[in-house]
Amino acid sequence: MSSEEKNLIEILEEGHKVDIVKYIDYVSAPQAGAIATFSGTTRDMFEGKAVLELRYEAYNPNPAIHPSPPPIRYRVNSTETTSNHHHHSNKDHLLRVCTILYQQQNSPDSRLVSKLSSTEFQLTHEFFLQVCNNFPLSWRPVHRFFLYSQTHHSLGFSHTSVTYNKILGIIGKSRNMDLFWELAQETGKRGLANDKTFRVVLRTLASAREMKKCVSFSTS
Repeated sequence: MSSEEKNLIEILEEGHKVDIVKYIDYVSAPQAGAIATFSGTTRDMFEGKAVLELRYEAYNPNPAIHPSPPPIRYRVNSTETTSNHHHHSNKDHLLRVCTILYQQQNSPDSRLVSKLSSTEFQLTHEFFLQVCNNFPLSWRPVHRFFLYSQTHHSLGFSHTSVTYNKILGIIGKSRNMDLFWELAQETGKRGLANDKTFRVVLRTLASAREMKKCVSFSTS
């Protein structure tokens, strides 16, 4: 079989399952000791922003013999009514919550809780990260929303390593070391510290010359 005949590109419509076995059989050869496959799905949000486009490219080890075609680009067109409605609704809720957090960041807890509780929004991990992204250098609004999500939002929401690492990064940049250390210890006690947590905590403590705390966190 010629090299041109060995090329296989299929674009399937939504609802059609990908037959991985067929593709593995297609590229199998006695000279190949292993076959690697990758399967992924597309998120509608990434780092607080809507996904509009995916781009796939492949490395061609010998372009002189096998010229590469231009990259195939797939654009996710969010023109469906339900998708647009959800996107705009989520964006409006995010703006409303961030406005409250900014305006009420120094208000008594009761007032802030009342404002947030009377605002319609769905608290998810993605939503929490979006709020954090709107206050990259302001620890107070983020921390107060963090406390609210722990004590006043009873929708089965619980923080993960990702959300803890996010707020640790923001508070660490603000150099509020007492609060940073308190949250770092809380992350460890909850069993949510991962490799990224250790990098964030140790880097922040080292830059603040808190060497004893570095040792304490490393050995805890």
